[in-house]
Amino acid sequence: GGGPAGLSAADFIERVLLGSLNAREVVVGRDFRFGRDRKGSVRSLTAAGRKLGFRTDPVSPSGGADYQFAMFVDTNQVLVVLE
Repeated sequence: GGGPAGLSAADFIERVLLGSLNAREVVVGRDFRFGRDRKGSVRSLTAAGRKLGFRTDPVSPSGGADYQFAMFVDTNQVLVVLE
C-alpha cells in the first residue's frame, strides 16, 4: 500500500522519521507498531535509534514526567520531538 503504512519498518525510520522529520527524539505509546504489517515495535525503534542517533521514549497513556503536555489517547500513538 501507499503512504507510511506501506513502508517497511526500516524504510519508515529512514524516510519518515529521519528523512522527512529529521527526528532527534520519538515519543511513542508503549504498544506503538509501525511499518508494513505493523512489524516495527518500540523495541526495534529503540534499537534503530541507538544506531542512527535518535532517542525513543515510550510513555503511558497519561503521559510521563517529561511529557505532561502529551496526553495520549491510547498506547499506539507517536509524537516526534523536533529540534
